[in-house]
Amino acid sequence: MPKNFFRSALCLLITILHIHAAAAQTPPDANGASYCSLSVLSMTTTPTTLYILGGSQSWASDMVAWNGPNNVLRTVDISSSFRITDGNVSSYAKTTTLPLNVPRLSRPLWWPTETEEIMMALGKPEPGNRTLWGDTGVASVEKRWWYSVDGGAWREDTADMAFGFSVGAPVSSEANTWVPERQKGYQLGGRTYSVDDQGAVAEGVETGALWVFDKAGDAWSKEDTPFGVVGSAGTGLSWVGVGDDQLIVRFGGVVNRTWASMLEIDIYSTKLSKWYKQSLPADAAHPPPRTEFCTVAVSAADNSSHQILMLGGVEANATGDGTGDTVTTIWALTLPSFDWVLLPSAVLDEAADPGGRISPKCEVIGERYVFQFGGRKAISYDFPTCDVNASAAFLWDINTGTWTDTFLVDNGAYEVSSEVRAVIGGSANGNATKLEPDNGFSDKELGSIFAVTAGSSTPTASPEPTAASTSTNRGAIIGGAVGGTLAFLALSGIGILLFRRRQQRQQPESTLEPKDFIGLNSPTSSDEYYHPRELEVDANSRWEMVCNAEASPVEMPARRSVMELPARGSVLEMPAGYGQEKQVPPEVRRKKVPGR
Repeated sequence: MPKNFFRSALCLLITILHIHAAAAQTPPDANGASYCSLSVLSMTTTPTTLYILGGSQSWASDMVAWNGPNNVLRTVDISSSFRITDGNVSSYAKTTTLPLNVPRLSRPLWWPTETEEIMMALGKPEPGNRTLWGDTGVASVEKRWWYSVDGGAWREDTADMAFGFSVGAPVSSEANTWVPERQKGYQLGGRTYSVDDQGAVAEGVETGALWVFDKAGDAWSKEDTPFGVVGSAGTGLSWVGVGDDQLIVRFGGVVNRTWASMLEIDIYSTKLSKWYKQSLPADAAHPPPRTEFCTVAVSAADNSSHQILMLGGVEANATGDGTGDTVTTIWALTLPSFDWVLLPSAVLDEAADPGGRISPKCEVIGERYVFQFGGRKAISYDFPTCDVNASAAFLWDINTGTWTDTFLVDNGAYEVSSEVRAVIGGSANGNATKLEPDNGFSDKELGSIFAVTAGSSTPTASPEPTAASTSTNRGAIIGGAVGGTLAFLALSGIGILLFRRRQQRQQPESTLEPKDFIGLNSPTSSDEYYHPRELEVDANSRWEMVCNAEASPVEMPARRSVMELPARGSVLEMPAGYGQEKQVPPEVRRKKVPGR
């Protein structure tokens, strides 16, 4: 047989093997919702909807582990209740495939900068397998794309983004946030990436700069930071509103290629464009160094305190060699006291438990729930345990500290947990009493910013009643009742006496005789709290009520007798011994109310 025949047969065999290998590597639904794991994604919310975009996916095939971009946009309706553990992702998440011209990105900026559109920009390119999907959009540092929340359409911005500094390649950083009050977006640190003509992604350099996008001028600026290079993954970056300022809080992650201590907190004032550092005491409770976690911020109803919650991620091991294990503990950094508090994380059932995850994403929905999505479910950086049917959504009820399977849209507002209140005081609705760190503010200017919270005129809820306050209030009520009754009787007596005096002047021949008296006697008790005393009045005399300021207060009887007004022409009698000491038997004197 000719050699060309064998050569052709061999080529055909190799082609068949390549096709089989490609088929074996093809995920079950590359353009759909199925995958093994999804991480380094982005999420944002509007008042009614949560949007999940981007990230890197992995599949477990018969021959090899396959990795590729996330090719779909997932939307979750948060205006109504839903369950997440019924095994059917489509029951709560709508999935749509991205158009081919839209770049596939990890950790893209995904900010609701417009009322009806969400901006996507920067991020790490994830071009994927061209054999499977063809050429997708190419990531560019100058380009951005917009997603319409009403029509669901994508568009590429015809104008390049305006940078006031030199940039060479797209930057990807998990540390980014949009602050609507400022109409500005912030991205901290990260790494640059580039894509060659063959679709290969090359890593660039790390940066420590703060990139600021100003919607008003539709332009970017760059600011230096005091802490050096910040890695692309893992550092926490959330913001809280304090007075007329919005403070961005950074902690954890890898800074200057070293696991950052959780005793060092960086705060950025968006109003002043200035960084502050708050150092916690060396013996303060705090989590071990952690990276590739997600954070959300919640505030007490009266804004007297703010809690930044940290979920998921990897903790540094004891050897400090740059590796670690995934963790399930949830910590809160509470401000302005700058205390770390370990929160409960009970599990409703196994299906509701996210386990340890690397680079998940979190958002607060319905005020009291944390919606966590994605992340590599692995003990360390090994191949992850697969999420069956793409069920990578989890719900943590902040108020109960429980991983649950049901989101209830009208289930009440966020409440400060008892664990946090044990440290900062106050009630579930706020009223925090600890308003500064144990060692004081590291910067007086930072303390003055937080002092706005302490002196805020925002209406606050009443503290939860205590046994002492309840007892004190009861005593005040009883005392008020006794005083009010005596005042009424005194005024009534004065009025009657004046009336009788007028009659006496008109009829001087009349003789007044004691007839009745006004008393406070209990018909059910053998002890008389007041004894009758005659009040003598004639035409030429003054009347006088004798009061003893040192007389011991007495407790009102359980029942009151009916008081009879004097008949016309009668003489009023006051209780005998009124104003004399030791007339009230000791056994019926009012006991002192504790706290008064």
